Amino acid sequence: MTIDELRKTKWWRRWLRRYHKEPSDYVLSQILPEPPTVTISYEPDMEPFHRWIIRVKVGGCVLDGYDKEKHAIMACEQMGWKRWCGHMTRDELKRTRWWALWVEVTGQEPDDEEAIPYALTPGLRVRIERDETWEIWAVFDEFVYLMACVPTLKEAVALCREMGWKITK
Repeated sequence: MTIDELRKTKWWRRWLRRYHKEPSDYVLSQILPEPPTVTISYEPDMEPFHRWIIRVKVGGCVLDGYDKEKHAIMACEQMGWKRWCGHMTRDELKRTRWWALWVEVTGQEPDDEEAIPYALTPGLRVRIERDETWEIWAVFDEFVYLMACVPTLKEAVALCREMGWKITK
């Protein structure tokens, strides 16, 4: 893609509307001339309409933020950005919603012995169950290791997708 082609995209118009100036040379170097490989992560500390963040995998440059994961995925497809769905690094894991939930519930970072290795397992098979006592949705791995608790089934499914976990019945 050339700079002239980039200026005609919806992404460019969104950038101008949000920042009131053209992207910096650094941002442009991350996306031109070849489409970058990007990650999409949930960042709960962001504004509600920008919580799903598109970030360049190498370099970490933030390219955009959306209210829903599906909108971030569509933007990547429209721009020709390759979405990285492979093995996550520990730094990338720290930016996930799973990490934030773990810290919020336990008051400490996940342990290196069990939680982090499970969370970093590509294609981890998990099941989602409703806990009537606590009125939450719990995500377990195959061996009954509790991975997360969230208030709705929709949030549980979104969390599993973000982490790259495979939901079993």
